[in-house]
Amino acid sequence: MTDHVATGAEELQRELAGLRIAERRAEERLQRLAAVALDLLGAETVEDLTAIVIGRGLPVLGADGGAVAVRDERACLVRLAVSHELGDEVQVAFGEQPWDSPLPGAWVAVHGEELLIPSEAAGLAWAPETARVFAATGRYAWAALPLRVRDRLLGALVASWVHEQEFTADELDLLRAFAALCAQALDRIQHLEAQREAVRAVERLAEGLQRALLTQPTTPEALEIAVRYQPAARQAQVGGDWYDAFITAAGATLLAVGDVSGHDTEAAAAMGQLRSLLRGLAFDSDDGPARLLTRLDRAMRGLEVDTLATVVLARVEEDDDGTRWLRWSAAGHPPPLLRQPDGRVEVLDSADLLLGLDPESPRSEQRAQLPPGSVLLLYTDGLVERRGSDLDAGVRRLVEVLGAELDRSAEELCDAVVSAMTDLDNDDDIAVLVLRTAG
Repeated sequence: MTDHVATGAEELQRELAGLRIAERRAEERLQRLAAVALDLLGAETVEDLTAIVIGRGLPVLGADGGAVAVRDERACLVRLAVSHELGDEVQVAFGEQPWDSPLPGAWVAVHGEELLIPSEAAGLAWAPETARVFAATGRYAWAALPLRVRDRLLGALVASWVHEQEFTADELDLLRAFAALCAQALDRIQHLEAQREAVRAVERLAEGLQRALLTQPTTPEALEIAVRYQPAARQAQVGGDWYDAFITAAGATLLAVGDVSGHDTEAAAAMGQLRSLLRGLAFDSDDGPARLLTRLDRAMRGLEVDTLATVVLARVEEDDDGTRWLRWSAAGHPPPLLRQPDGRVEVLDSADLLLGLDPESPRSEQRAQLPPGSVLLLYTDGLVERRGSDLDAGVRRLVEVLGAELDRSAEELCDAVVSAMTDLDNDDDIAVLVLRTAG
């Protein structure tokens, strides 16, 4: 009797010990699954998600590999990312499945119903095509669960096991809970990707429009003109910097470089409006630069172009004796630079109120001779302005660069100036225009 009681007590102790071990294992599994769930919150791409699910999530569930299947409704395909445990050949063979595929992951991703295959016989009874999967993977039990968020079916979570098995209620609850976590993460990622693509599409459109506006200008006889536009390194590929050069109906050459405030699509749109307005006002007019800027400022107010902008506008004209002259006016813009044939560089200071503040503010106009072999440089502040350094220091540096670049064509000068004055820390758009008179 005593022996029997002792044996019963030992068995009870063993059972309790087994239960405690099972509880610890269950607790450890839940903790590991919680860590995987936190990682899923940080996933930013489908690739991130599949790496976490396949590399960390499926092992926590006790699976011997599996896949994440994502619907591609446009192509009518199901795309599967397969765990490396199943081999690269499996990824190649089953990575894309047609919409009508009977294979577990693809079928569940299309139909949204849970599919459990506990054995090879069950798989073959489901679809003879599963024989290929068993042969290729060496896995003979499969579970495919839909990834669904509200009424959206996103794909399927697929888990596999080497040995045939029966699925307990607890195992299924854990699989379903993990599938729900995966679905939430995938839904968030797809929304983020859609937003990113929408932003990229807008930026591509705006950049295309901006590039279409900033075309190579007409080059008059005896004048060589080169231009460059460089967007800010850490900003969108669009902004408010612009250049223009054209011949008026009277035969004068008009040059302009401007900067609309902002580094976005709104700035690019405002830039296009100002550039077009200035062209329309100037083409058949014999007004000088100061008068044209006043008219432009008034047109901005009358047409409700609500923006602020700096502009330098220059006009190149000839006397009857062939002497070439430059007239210019600046609206809050960095000063043009004029390099004489002997290499001496002049800073053409003249800056009135920027556009968009007071259309009735008086504007001044300056005049200088353009001898053969001289170079005129117009630019926006992104070329000379840096954090921790004032604009004057940047202009002095630019004077040194321009003065050192003798015997260069306008195109070569543009490249040399931009290269010398910019670096990886550039955080503003840049527009540059170089005019060189024939020597």
